Amino acid sequence: MRETVTPPPLEPPGLEVVGLRKSFGAVAAVREVSFRVPAGTAFGVVGPNGAGKTTTLRMIVNILTPDAGHIRFRGRPVADLPAGAFGYLPEERGLYPRMRVREQLTFFGELAGLPRGEARRRADAWIERLGLGPWADKPAQALSKGNAQKAQLATALLHEPDLVILDEPFSGLDPVNVDLLKSIIHEQVRSGRTLLFSSHRMDHVEELCQGVCLIAGGRSLLAGTLDEVKRADGRRTLRLAFAGTVAAGVAATTERYEAVARELGLAVARRGVDYWEYVIEPGRPVEPGALLDRVRAFGIPIRFEIGLPSLERIYIDRVGALTPDQQAGERSRPGEEVRA
Repeated sequence: MRETVTPPPLEPPGLEVVGLRKSFGAVAAVREVSFRVPAGTAFGVVGPNGAGKTTTLRMIVNILTPDAGHIRFRGRPVADLPAGAFGYLPEERGLYPRMRVREQLTFFGELAGLPRGEARRRADAWIERLGLGPWADKPAQALSKGNAQKAQLATALLHEPDLVILDEPFSGLDPVNVDLLKSIIHEQVRSGRTLLFSSHRMDHVEELCQGVCLIAGGRSLLAGTLDEVKRADGRRTLRLAFAGTVAAGVAATTERYEAVARELGLAVARRGVDYWEYVIEPGRPVEPGALLDRVRAFGIPIRFEIGLPSLERIYIDRVGALTPDQQAGERSRPGEEVRA
């Protein structure tokens, strides 16, 4: 009897962005952007100012129409999806300044299709969750930048959309609220939602996201899972810390770490207060035990890690090699302002 082979389950369809282009008159804001986000994951969009990140996010949520390319979510063109399928936090504030916060959240919930009573109930729940109680019945113009950011986050999530797009969501938040937002992002993904956010903080992307796209000059320079992006770089890093370096003073500490670089023939990638990071170029054989023995000649190592490069290192090397014009793409003419 022939054995029946069951094929492995297909990866759930998520967001597909293919060959996006968008121009404003003679200004090409997005030239060629493509990436794929599996459903139920978090994905980071990074790049320099003016690279085309915001324009790309606006096309995903149907605020802008691409000149070329397509965007599909769960197999359907995003243009065919109802407004309630999206949750969008723009980089610029989009709150009505004179409307009270509770009324505003309720209003946005109704716009997304919720009955008024349910929208009000969810608005109150988010007000409590985000610590906005003291400002719930005050106009939005009375909010600080951080509280306005939290109120607008609530408008993006209150209707429980399947696709969440956050443009620079950590802007204006203090460390306590950054931690709160991180926990909310984790909750959204655990609930099965697909979430994208743009950021200039590579550490936030590495901590929260399964995948990333780097955009510069209106083009996607790299895209994939974090592991794929890091392995494709080809390099490895050595992160090293010695006992007693802080007490030894800056000059002695610097001399010690630079001596390690000379001894091992490695370039320095990062000079931290409590550790340094070195680059191991592709193709160089490394035997950790032998390397550790050589390091011990300079002191007692309390941190010795060989791993893949950080996203920040990859970003600095890829974007730093571009000219300012290459980073931002085609600029607007004098007197014009195009936000990309």
